[in-house]
Amino acid sequence: MTVSSMDDALPGIGSQKIDGRVVDWIQVPDTLRFPAAVTPRRIRRESPGTNTGIPPEDSLFLSRGGTGLDRVKFISDDLGLYGMFTTHQQIVDGMSFIMYFYADRSGRDSNIYTIEVPVAGSSGHVVLWGQDGSVEIAGSYQRGEFFLEFQITRELLPGQITRSLQGNGQGSFDISTGFTDGQVYEEFMFSSISAVDLISR
Repeated sequence: MTVSSMDDALPGIGSQKIDGRVVDWIQVPDTLRFPAAVTPRRIRRESPGTNTGIPPEDSLFLSRGGTGLDRVKFISDDLGLYGMFTTHQQIVDGMSFIMYFYADRSGRDSNIYTIEVPVAGSSGHVVLWGQDGSVEIAGSYQRGEFFLEFQITRELLPGQITRSLQGNGQGSFDISTGFTDGQVYEEFMFSSISAVDLISR
């Protein structure tokens, strides 16, 4: 299911019309859904001199600031990839939505691109990180209190991601959230999903 086939149902999505209207997404099927009580698969903490996995009971930011995902949805058209997520807590500055792209799962270094939505205000940029640490602006977002939608311009998506979304290759994503406060960053990995299954069709 693409935007072009749903023009009547989704008048606000597509052609880069990201406007923070959650109503535009109601009829789009969930790609992922998480109950409020779900525990992330992995939790990682970074602070000065430290980068380590931690148990849920040691987390400072678990289920705070919008890190607890509720619904995640994606659609696409010829102009871009569009995503939205809702959360079990109010989304605040310092929260991030993160998609790690793996061309395959054959090695520890196979995460070659990272898409991040770093929340800083009611609107902002989506950034694309390369494996070499390079970063570029790839799209934009708009958010409400418990909802955020974003778009990534098709021409800025790396070819490996585009091909995987079309069903060519073994690409997949890890879906995570993160939160930064007081020089501490924690990241919460919720799910892995194949690229071909990411988009509602």
